[in-house]
Amino acid sequence: EISAGLPALIVPVRLDESMMLPGFGPEGMLSIAPSRAPMQVDARRVIAFQNRLWIVLGVRVGQFVSIPAASSAK
Repeated sequence: EISAGLPALIVPVRLDESMMLPGFGPEGMLSIAPSRAPMQVDARRVIAFQNRLWIVLGVRVGQFVSIPAASSAK
């Protein structure tokens, strides 16, 4: 009932749709190719506490896939 009387609040947030991990090597003992994984992000809970707005996010990361070194700079 209280929520119906409160104004709507829109918080602009930028969320990436994928997670990019830069590669490293080949110098040294270990070499890893650059990879990318899709992500799904959603707001699970919004809490107002001690003059701050806390937003709890749910993040699901898909399987990492190697990407060519030329396209990893994007």
